[in-house]
Amino acid sequence: MKISIAGSSDIPKIARVHVDVWKSTYKGIVSDNYLQQLSYEKSAKRLMGIYEKNESIILMAEDGDNVIGFLNGGKERKNDPVYKGEVYAVYILEQYQNKGVGRELIKFFTKYLLENGINNMIIWAFTENKYRCFYEKLGGKALRNDSYTIDGKSLGETGYCWDDISNIRF
Repeated sequence: MKISIAGSSDIPKIARVHVDVWKSTYKGIVSDNYLQQLSYEKSAKRLMGIYEKNESIILMAEDGDNVIGFLNGGKERKNDPVYKGEVYAVYILEQYQNKGVGRELIKFFTKYLLENGINNMIIWAFTENKYRCFYEKLGGKALRNDSYTIDGKSLGETGYCWDDISNIRF
């Protein structure tokens, strides 16, 4: 497995991971109607816009020539008074979960934050997401709550926080 910073030519492969993971992870949480409307093309367009703004970093995990996961993150977006870094998205294909891919992406990202003078961070996860225990295993504390509406349904979000990212339990 290799972790690297994504380039523009990687965006279509990352978009496939994004859509496939949403469809497998959020089934039963997000409406089927919403999940059915997800497309690789729309995701690639959205991700390319994020890439071109150059306000965050997009990391990818590869197994050979295949992108198996990605992370997008940067500065915290909701003006949190404490936490200055944020993972906006971290998605791993289902067949590669629980194999250390997420850990390696988070490790690379925290190094990036530290190099940019940011020593704490937050990650938001749907409260119903069964995979959010991953953040707890890394030492994240559930200190924030919010909600997000998708397709007319309000979904709870839990903010997992690290006061010092140099102490994450990898």
